[in-house]
Amino acid sequence: MLKVWSQKSHLLHSSDEQLTYIECALVCFVKYAKDEVRKGMKWLAEEWLLNGTQYHLKSSDTRRKIRGLFITEKLTEWLSFGHDLKFDITPEMGQELVDLRAIVDEDQLEVLSKSAEANNEAMKNNNLNNEKNENSLEKLSRNLEKLSTKGAPPSQLDSDDDDDFPSYQIPEQELNLSEKKPSGDEDDETFEKPEPAPYYIRDCMDALGANENCAKFEAAFGVLNQFIRKRALGYDDIAEELVTKMVFLEDRFSTVKFEERKFEIIVSCLVMSPHLAPMLIDLMYSRRSPMCYRYLILNCLAESATQLSTLDTASAKIQYLEGLLKENQSICTTKQKFPAAPSSDWRGVIEERLEKKTRRFTSQKASSSTSTPQKNRFGEHAVGFLRPLLAINQYREHLDLRKEDSSLLAKILTTAAHLMQCARNCLNAPRLAMWLEVCVRELISHEDASVRLAVLLCYDAICRALPDDVFFTLFTGSVNEWLAYTVYVIENDPSGMCREMAVTLQYTICSKAPQNSI
Repeated sequence: MLKVWSQKSHLLHSSDEQLTYIECALVCFVKYAKDEVRKGMKWLAEEWLLNGTQYHLKSSDTRRKIRGLFITEKLTEWLSFGHDLKFDITPEMGQELVDLRAIVDEDQLEVLSKSAEANNEAMKNNNLNNEKNENSLEKLSRNLEKLSTKGAPPSQLDSDDDDDFPSYQIPEQELNLSEKKPSGDEDDETFEKPEPAPYYIRDCMDALGANENCAKFEAAFGVLNQFIRKRALGYDDIAEELVTKMVFLEDRFSTVKFEERKFEIIVSCLVMSPHLAPMLIDLMYSRRSPMCYRYLILNCLAESATQLSTLDTASAKIQYLEGLLKENQSICTTKQKFPAAPSSDWRGVIEERLEKKTRRFTSQKASSSTSTPQKNRFGEHAVGFLRPLLAINQYREHLDLRKEDSSLLAKILTTAAHLMQCARNCLNAPRLAMWLEVCVRELISHEDASVRLAVLLCYDAICRALPDDVFFTLFTGSVNEWLAYTVYVIENDPSGMCREMAVTLQYTICSKAPQNSI
């Protein structure tokens, strides 16, 4: 127990209930151990006690820190190391030590022995009562057998004969089952009347906290996405609180497609309010979020960036209609410029018409081939999405992205690569590419294959997001290093997916380069 208590991973990743259980068990064991046992564990426990004390002193959690220091005081006193440690504990901090001080001050063995004796006496009384009840039941069963056998013919005592039982016919009501519809006069608890949908988005958010009324929760959960997409009245005031509540919302009523609809609602919040992305990323990195919610937030960031970077169908239709209007105007102007020829010169009329149609078709073809550039809506918010996400080198007690949580690191880099591709042709794309390249430069030789694959994806995203001239202007000195890295991965990496991705990256870099430049 002392070895588990002294481990850093136990202090950082265990819940409060697990820590309390280990701490109480450790204090009870050392307090009631015999002197011989204490002498035997004294020299073995010295190193573990020293390591555990250092980890608890560095902990930022006040409760865990105080309880660890209190246990250190008592263990050094009971194991008699010769130098008792004393820490200053204020009365406010002492509220966290109520259970540990109760174990230290009171004689818990006497309490346990008394409770054990009381339980033994209660068990004995229950056994006696059970024996009496069994005897009385046996007597009753014997009397019933005697009464049933008196005066009964032998044929009626044969219970193995199937002919003695009357045939059972299933009624038609049971054969044709129909679902019972609740009437207005009946009070049937199994049928719940559907709740009307809320009219305001704030009422929807309040209804999500309904713990007992399933119909109210379903009605609010069903219309919430529509309110967000329409930017309903009051949405901007509660957007941050709403998206946080949706991340931690649990499926209490086994709602149909709960996870998919929850994902869509969070994505809608990010699309309608992209300024919430840094707040969600901070929530993803915090101790408050479990690992499944971290992956959920990353998937929502990627999907919202995709929707922001694509052109709306409505704007596409508007541009199509504007193109038709321009074509009609050009036709009208050509008719005005070229007046009708005399009717006698019918060959000239035909040639003129053919020439008009030929000019029209060639101009239409040229205009259709040259597409007008469209504004990337994700470009305005790309910095808020990508910059907080790349804070992987920041120290966090509950996360070790380089070793234990390397799978989360791979997911973060994959999401960053997707965001980089969504930010293509933006004004901020060169700056984002430089940030991403600096972030993944130290991870090219990571021991986890998923992280190495994510690094290759980031390099490929940088190549695809930047125009050729901008790419070679920014990364002139790094292109040869990237190509050498791809060659090394193709020849030496044990992961097949990494080798395939290295081939793709090598082809992408070579296709962007001008001829005879590399």
